[in-house]
Amino acid sequence: PHCMARLSGLRRLAAMASTESCPFTRFEHERWQAAVGPYDKLFGPLTRQAARHMAERVLSRSKPGKGLDCATGPGYIIEEALARGQHGPNLVGMDFSAAMLERARQRISDKDVTWLEADIQEPFASLEPSSFAWCTCNFGVLHLARPEAFFRVARQVLQPGGVLSFSVWAELSKSPVFQIPLKAIEEHGTMDVGLPSGPPFFKYSDPEVAKQALTEAGFDPESVQAELVDMELVVQSPEDLWEAFHDGTARTGALLQRQDPSAKARIHKAMLDAVT
Repeated sequence: PHCMARLSGLRRLAAMASTESCPFTRFEHERWQAAVGPYDKLFGPLTRQAARHMAERVLSRSKPGKGLDCATGPGYIIEEALARGQHGPNLVGMDFSAAMLERARQRISDKDVTWLEADIQEPFASLEPSSFAWCTCNFGVLHLARPEAFFRVARQVLQPGGVLSFSVWAELSKSPVFQIPLKAIEEHGTMDVGLPSGPPFFKYSDPEVAKQALTEAGFDPESVQAELVDMELVVQSPEDLWEAFHDGTARTGALLQRQDPSAKARIHKAMLDAVT
């Protein structure tokens, strides 16, 4: 689902301290630095579907003004905003992964877009408070050690009446693509592979949990809306599904990579069998 709420060149920011000090944030950062190619190639066609939906919604419901895309990755929402008539000087894409930002710069030809390398859980030191009409985060919230901190920071940079829109995966029973690797791991491997502790992956799949967090961050609870967006992952071969999760994701990929060899082989086979 995706949630929306309303308020009642490349630069490196100093707010990278939490990447170094928080084990979960450091883990996520290392994973995304290495996952750019497989993510953009294999998962990108899926998450771009959400980006299109979010861009349409946020631009139709916000006042004219500047836009901030947090955890921008390869820049899918920035790309969609430009395609809908938004101007590069009014757009900022932010991510803690320099590698992701480099891919965004390669993909997007508009040189007037601002790209910032920063941890979106930390105060945005270089951005003026109350200066953005809208803020988006496409599948970034579930990779944060402190998602509630991001909601507070987003509120601070939004203008009165500004709009925040973020997406997360639906609960597991409604996310068949995630059922494939997680079921295979449950049946043939182990979830205990030494990953650093982080918030539950599907925490904000519950709209009421998301609404509570947004309300506590200062958003108008009456403005919070959640909707389930149908998307389709198309792969050219079963092996592409394995590669997408193994090399193009953070937590799920690490779960797959850290299995012992025999378990990993069984999981691999189970995932391929699920799509053949």
